[in-house]
Amino acid sequence: MTDLFIEDIPYEEIVGDLNEVTGRKFKPMTPLYIERIQNQWKNGARLKDFKKVNRVMTKDWKGTNMEKHLNPDVLYGDKFDKYLNSPDKTNVSERTRNNKSASEQYKRSLRG
Repeated sequence: MTDLFIEDIPYEEIVGDLNEVTGRKFKPMTPLYIERIQNQWKNGARLKDFKKVNRVMTKDWKGTNMEKHLNPDVLYGDKFDKYLNSPDKTNVSERTRNNKSASEQYKRSLRG
């Protein structure tokens, strides 16, 4: 574990947010979780980034065989940046619906 506990990092809020979106009860002050969060914090990640990873990966993995990986050890580990930059599938679906709707409106307008 990292020798220095960094007080300015909102460990409890980060893990609490994960607990809220997953319905789990991870303990925020677990040494491994503190280390994972500190490493990402040192690389520039902030609260909004952790919350985005919590939400995007929960939407992606909940109800699948990947759900077991919705934990601080996995989410805040080596692939954090990959998870942070994953497309939000909800937003993609919404854009697809909007594009289809606009396309249908355009076709109707051509028919007069």
